[in-house]
Amino acid sequence: MNTDKPQTETNTMLGAVANHQLGLAIAQLTGWHHAKMNGDRIIDLIESMGLTKTEWIKIKHQVTWLNTSDFLEIDRYFRKQ
Repeated sequence: MNTDKPQTETNTMLGAVANHQLGLAIAQLTGWHHAKMNGDRIIDLIESMGLTKTEWIKIKHQVTWLNTSDFLEIDRYFRKQ
């Protein structure tokens, strides 16, 4: 009996879920970018969304509209973790 196919399907599903989660993280960062004028801190958003260091590393190059100081603040936050 070949059990490779179910495992492959599981891996594909897990990959899709991970990509969906990363997409949600990008959407939240986009929303924060627009709400920044209200005085919110980027770290408030990072903490409320439960973003992990691993997730940040995966998406940081996709959220190019964040300014350098935001990137540095998020990087500092995860270095302290």
